[in-house]
Amino acid sequence: QRILVVAQVDSQEPMGFSVRLGSHYPFRGDRGSVFVLIAFQPAEVQASLIAELIANSPRRPDVRALRVQLAKVRQRGWYEAPSEVVGGVIELSFPLFSGEAGAVGALASPYLRQRDVRVDLAGARAALGGAAQEISASLGAARPHAAGRSDHRAGSRKLGQK
Repeated sequence: QRILVVAQVDSQEPMGFSVRLGSHYPFRGDRGSVFVLIAFQPAEVQASLIAELIANSPRRPDVRALRVQLAKVRQRGWYEAPSEVVGGVIELSFPLFSGEAGAVGALASPYLRQRDVRVDLAGARAALGGAAQEISASLGAARPHAAGRSDHRAGSRKLGQK
């Protein structure tokens, strides 16, 4: 498996950080979207994706710690952590749902704090979570994902809420 960037939007600010449309990335633990793609899957799919992540990782991850991290992502409803690839960047990633049983994609954004930019991390998180909800609805998701539930159609907690 590889991560494929299928859409990309440039920052409205004069400076920004982005990935190129059409870019491919290895399916491994140094990408926040990988955690979202694994965390929001049925158990049998999760097991297969975890095995793939381990196979693709340059260093063998601690599987127990990985499962704890995935549970935290699922409970929170999104991934948020300092980037392992680019210093100073916070990776934000939300699951995208359709009518299927698990996440069909991830909406990710790097957050880079800038002196004269008014959008803080909480604002960026809320905007990305709202966009993920809109995209999921357009893909046929019945309702916003309920954090911690195996069925994305159950519950009412909105993505992006803390």
